[in-house]
Amino acid sequence: MRRFVAILIAALVASGAGVAAGSPGKGGRGNTPPPPFPPIVGVWSHDERNVLIKGTWHTMILDHGRIVRSTAGQLTLREPDGTMAIIPLSLKTRVAPLRFADTPPAFRRGLWAITMRIDDGAAVRVRLMLRP
Repeated sequence: MRRFVAILIAALVASGAGVAAGSPGKGGRGNTPPPPFPPIVGVWSHDERNVLIKGTWHTMILDHGRIVRSTAGQLTLREPDGTMAIIPLSLKTRVAPLRFADTPPAFRRGLWAITMRIDDGAAVRVRLMLRP
């Protein structure tokens, strides 16, 4: 009986460890990455799209402009149409390319950026560029 209980406990621990580690296709964290930037042709400032993510409809909000001000918690962009967009940031915001900036306070004024938010949340992706 003790042997059966020991085997049962070992099996439960092993199966729980596999679930906690996440599946290999998800980067080991159990989180799926945000969707990539969609291709947008022409000059644009602000775009909102309805997208299907994991079987649920979400609003993807894209903003494009020159960085005017950046702090650890937000990024302020001047869009090509002259409006100012304040984009909240989080620790999970992915920045590309990393050679420009690693952390939000390192965002340089004057760089161009495209940001992606999902459902009015913090930015999930930021792409930095030297030119629009």
